[in-house]
Amino acid sequence: MADRGIYRSLVRPALFRFEAERAHGVALGGLAVVSRALGVAPVAERAARRLARVGTTSGVDLMGLHFPTRVGVAGGLDKDGRALRAWPLLGFGFIEVGTVTAHPQPGNPRPRLFRLRHDEAVINRMGFNNRGSAALAARLEALGPLPVPLGVSIGKSKVTPVEDAVGDYLTSLRRLHRFADYVAVNVSSPNTPGLRSLQDADALRDQIGRAHV
Repeated sequence: MADRGIYRSLVRPALFRFEAERAHGVALGGLAVVSRALGVAPVAERAARRLARVGTTSGVDLMGLHFPTRVGVAGGLDKDGRALRAWPLLGFGFIEVGTVTAHPQPGNPRPRLFRLRHDEAVINRMGFNNRGSAALAARLEALGPLPVPLGVSIGKSKVTPVEDAVGDYLTSLRRLHRFADYVAVNVSSPNTPGLRSLQDADALRDQIGRAHV
């Protein structure tokens, strides 16, 4: 309760002085500093082990993976994997990075993230802004294993025509699959022209059938 009081009285008002995307960047930047701090890796591992003990009744086994808790970091929060060592310290039982694309892209023009204060929610139309799957692969290579499951969400680059989507997805998959405990294929964004056409059952079967890494 004390932590919640500090957040409500100090942290939240400070972050709300910034527009929504800027506040997200400030918070993520702070967590990235924590993630890079010397000695944080063993602390994160101990936090994950505590989660595993506490989560014996709330954890879940799925797809051959053990998630120490059912609450994780969703894709979109830490797209480029900047703060991966920090999330277990906050009690998250898994992390999903991305959505990343084969080509780096800036996303939609700002403003593109909007607060709904009364609903305590946000609406975004980010447009898959990210530094690209090659940059994420390099970061994960340098980072090494994480103490909780890591998911990677991949999407289609905006510059890639829909008819070439499979190859675009495969580029990211080949770069990233060895680092991921699971891979999510994002075909749902309304901000990438034509992407939702890939939700068709035949298109999905074609993608999955050609996904050889």
